Amino acid sequence: MEEFSAGSGLSALGDRQSDGTITKEQLLLSGLTHSAPAQPIQLNRQTAITPGLRYRNLGKSGLRVSNIGLGTWPTFSPNVTEEQAEQIIVLAVDSGINVFDLSEAHSGTRAEVELGRILSRRTWKRTSYIVTTKIYWSTRSEERGLSRKHIIESVKASLQRLQLSYIDVVIVHKADPMCPME
Repeated sequence: MEEFSAGSGLSALGDRQSDGTITKEQLLLSGLTHSAPAQPIQLNRQTAITPGLRYRNLGKSGLRVSNIGLGTWPTFSPNVTEEQAEQIIVLAVDSGINVFDLSEAHSGTRAEVELGRILSRRTWKRTSYIVTTKIYWSTRSEERGLSRKHIIESVKASLQRLQLSYIDVVIVHKADPMCPME
């Protein structure tokens, strides 16, 4: 994999081209800062897959995933508009990234709702991207853990918010001392 230098990334958004656009490398490097840009971002569209991006099987499942996934915690943060989030998602897919990682504990339900809207507006085949979500916590503090009831309710709620018929990978976010893993 390629290594990135944080020094050059901190000023990436200030180094826009004359037409106001930035490259995907500049956008990715700008993610090293935690402040929103003052001007709206216009992304350059490139359909070539990012150099260094590879695909591998996820365990013994045969599921092919990109070695880089897009975490939705920063993508759907309060400082990012829905239009900017959609640009980031489209840029990720155009770059060959096929994994979207969600967690109700990190971004609440906003990430699932907005990612669901974006995916339903796009004409991407459902088999071309992987959606992962984590279970244990819930937006309602009294509902947490890994009981069968909580797992089923969490997955059903996520499916409804995402407007999808299935989730590819469900990850246990934390062990539940009240419920044996078996």
